[in-house]
Amino acid sequence: MKKKFIALGMTFFAGLALASCGDDTKTTTGETTTVETTTATGETTTETTTETGTGETTTETTTETTTESTTETVTYKFYEATPATYVSKGLKAFYYGSDGKVYDEDMNEVSAADLYIDYLEFEVSVAEVKEDGSVKLDVTPEEFRAAYKYEFMLDLTNGEDVKEVGYVKWAEELKEGDVAIVAEDEVLIVGNGVNAAETLGLAKDDELKLKTIDDELFKSKIEAMNYIYEEGPVDVSGKELATTYELGTEDTYLAYGQAVLDAIAAEELEPQAVIDLYNAFCDKYYYIVDEYKAAKILSDKDNTPESYDLADELEALMDDFGAMDEEIDLAAYNSNKYMEFYYSQYDEYLDENGDLDVEAVKAYAEGLNPEATTQLNEISQTMNGALSSYYKGEKTAAEALTTYFTAAKEYADFVNYDNYLEYAYTENFGREYTVADTDALADYIAEYIVPVNDYAYSVFMEFDAASEADAKTTRVYANAWNEFLGLYRDYYGNYFEYFADYAENEIGDEMAENFKYYFTSGNYWYSATPNDNVTGYVWSFSDGTPLMFLGPDCQDISTFIHEFGHYNEHITAKDSEFYSMDLNEVHSQGNEMLFYLYLTTTDAASDIATAEFLNYKIYSMSNTVIEGFLINELEKWAYTQDMTKYAVDGGALQFEKDLRKAWSDVCTERNLKSYDTDKIFNSWVELVLLNYQGYYISYSTSAIAALEVYAKAVEDWALGVEDYKKLYAPHEATDTFSSVLVDSGYYSIFDENAYKAIAAACGVLSDSGLEE
Repeated sequence: MKKKFIALGMTFFAGLALASCGDDTKTTTGETTTVETTTATGETTTETTTETGTGETTTETTTETTTESTTETVTYKFYEATPATYVSKGLKAFYYGSDGKVYDEDMNEVSAADLYIDYLEFEVSVAEVKEDGSVKLDVTPEEFRAAYKYEFMLDLTNGEDVKEVGYVKWAEELKEGDVAIVAEDEVLIVGNGVNAAETLGLAKDDELKLKTIDDELFKSKIEAMNYIYEEGPVDVSGKELATTYELGTEDTYLAYGQAVLDAIAAEELEPQAVIDLYNAFCDKYYYIVDEYKAAKILSDKDNTPESYDLADELEALMDDFGAMDEEIDLAAYNSNKYMEFYYSQYDEYLDENGDLDVEAVKAYAEGLNPEATTQLNEISQTMNGALSSYYKGEKTAAEALTTYFTAAKEYADFVNYDNYLEYAYTENFGREYTVADTDALADYIAEYIVPVNDYAYSVFMEFDAASEADAKTTRVYANAWNEFLGLYRDYYGNYFEYFADYAENEIGDEMAENFKYYFTSGNYWYSATPNDNVTGYVWSFSDGTPLMFLGPDCQDISTFIHEFGHYNEHITAKDSEFYSMDLNEVHSQGNEMLFYLYLTTTDAASDIATAEFLNYKIYSMSNTVIEGFLINELEKWAYTQDMTKYAVDGGALQFEKDLRKAWSDVCTERNLKSYDTDKIFNSWVELVLLNYQGYYISYSTSAIAALEVYAKAVEDWALGVEDYKKLYAPHEATDTFSSVLVDSGYYSIFDENAYKAIAAACGVLSDSGLEE
């Protein structure tokens, strides 16, 4: 057992794992790509695509299709170019228009449901309309559940009238005004606060059809959620979260610590009785920790002032517990009656013979300063409150940033660090490298990663142009483009079938078990309330139970795969003594790269589509390297500013202007001017600085390592899998990010060989040039 109390910053950042939601923010300068396609009639069509500078392309939809075969002439590095045919995977052929809508082959606008080929129809009739307006159907719960295993929307057809009716396991799940089918003791259509029969226009003996997609297309409840997503994000929790802590009751909980202090001072109780009081104090601390985590999830879900107030108070209470814990340790050290028994409870204060190491206790106790800790906590709460004040609408981004960076400067001065970024590197994120060490990454990123990024983007643009070129002829690339979009948006596909195979048969071991556990445990929360935050992460509660939170726009399979890397590691290495935010993100991003490489070997889509999707993910991952590096460069500026000059009227706006200029200077200095846009800065950079202080360099370094994971797997899939598994195994407390990489068979991200291997695997370096 260890005495060390939970370190707030490290513990919660270790639990936090951000999804790469909507991070494709790169803009591009104008380039022109020409692609030739040979049609079945021997004609050659030349299409020229010019980038707009926004990183976006527009694909025109067309009414003409043909089943003629062709030999295409465009080849790419990422796969062997072969003629392709379109396989619907349960979908009719469709197009995404430049307006974002979906059209069928005749250019009629359709819904996602219209595109499915296979349906399941269930004929029933109304057996009874009850007094409360609920409708009993003439089918048994067993028959109904055999047909409808998952909780998704059904089409209820009464004559020509079609209505969507949800299926829920328990009537208590219904929200006010909802109507849904439940199958408990009998199959009922019920309403919460509404008359179901009147709402749906149903009477006794009415004949109905329940129609939905064939359940064979769904391999899990989550896939059913992804189908619903066509109408918007889902809001479903497999594990209900609620807080029992009441605002304004801090003293009730701090009294547990005061009881320990009073007992030590009185010296009337037996030593074990004091330990029992202290353990009760610790139990309340872990209760507060879990309440805080639940409150944070709820605040991300509800985004209301009340939810932020609750989370802020709990966070402050955890700080107070930490300061009080120091008081207790100091009081026990100064107690003749309790010192030896108290510290003998903890391994780190025992020598090799199991006796108390008095010198170790003395060294620890003399470093305690509860009063200073309390003052530091107050500064920390100001920093944390800056974010809440922004989300509660009390401050603008400029005002919140100014408040935050002013407090961060005060915090760094208090703990004798040059600046808060230096402090965060060591104390919050467990990095063995310094802020100055990241300067060494600049040349490697410029020489190797930027070319990978540019090359992957050029391949993607060739694919885009090819899809447009043959839209009126063979549709080889046009259909592959639709499949690519399906893989990218992936709200309706059979992804979980493939991920199940990947987890169970390719990776195996702990990941296979943890993937099954995800569904059986219900430890997830898909949130879609109107005001919730666009974010995704995994947090573990004090008992080690992980929970995945996915907000709106983060419920796609790409985010799930990213977050499942964290989810898997939280369970597999929950007893690990080692902590590194950089390594944590390799668990997630490495999982992405392995899965998308695996996907090219499946029938999830045509070879062209899966290869292009892998290429796009290489582009996105290299983009993550660049973005994380740029954010770190901006933070080097921001955390070293004299904030006193902004403590005047209009100072917040001036700080925002100076910050914007600093971002522009960074992009210019690093020759990455395409990132220097107001859209990127205002919609992304400011929120990153507020939400994830000092965090994003971990995204950059881990993305480099994730690309290494990919590079090794390209050469030897089996070895790549085995070495990736070493990364999420438990590690020793003395390990570092670099040592874990090297021990697992990779290069350190500060070793040029890592970048050469990536460039070679991604097709921009013909000879790896690796040095032995």
